[in-house]
Amino acid sequence: GFGATAEAFKKAAEKLAPDGDVSRAFVEHLPVNFLYRHATELFLKSGVGIFHRRFKLPFGTKPHNSEPMVRTDKGWKPFHTVHRIALLYSYWRELFATNRDFLSQNTITAWDFPLELDEWMATIDKSDPGSTFFRYPITKDKTGDVQKSGFKEATHEEIVAQIQRPDRKPLKAFIIEDENDQFMTAYYLDEESGGEIDVALRKTAGLLSAVHFAMRIELAGGF
Repeated sequence: GFGATAEAFKKAAEKLAPDGDVSRAFVEHLPVNFLYRHATELFLKSGVGIFHRRFKLPFGTKPHNSEPMVRTDKGWKPFHTVHRIALLYSYWRELFATNRDFLSQNTITAWDFPLELDEWMATIDKSDPGSTFFRYPITKDKTGDVQKSGFKEATHEEIVAQIQRPDRKPLKAFIIEDENDQFMTAYYLDEESGGEIDVALRKTAGLLSAVHFAMRIELAGGF
């Protein structure tokens, strides 16, 4: 099912980056982030499916046991056509809200989510709305594509400023000079940028894994 597959993608990401720290020098973080991102999408879809099966909620005009769908601002859409995290998360949260009374009276789980979850989801959706950003070197998001690599182009002044930072680790840079040994441009390894999306993906997948486990036990009889 969706949940089991989500768990598999999450575990694969953890095997690639067991300490949560991946090098951005040669874009090793991209496959890790893709795995976490896909796990998040599948956990949300599984949660939607569990609610519809447990409460026999129809998918629009179709019965609860038909092809699973998610309600969007453009109507009901089959799971395989919806990859936008914001759409899935919005409906997932709506299902928790509309069934709040049942959950509080009939389950022992505290279905309270940290405030950071909204921020993490927004970060993920902004970074990769179509589930393509971490899969390809070049996408329609040209500005975002530049951020994929840990190497950043810099001026002479920017390089000097980086070197002079008291908290800076040794700087790795490739400097290009002209025939008179004058500085032209440089590329330095910025290992500190991009961490926001890495953290958001890892923490979101971890939280949704726990929520999904509770949903399976409380609402799906352990299945």
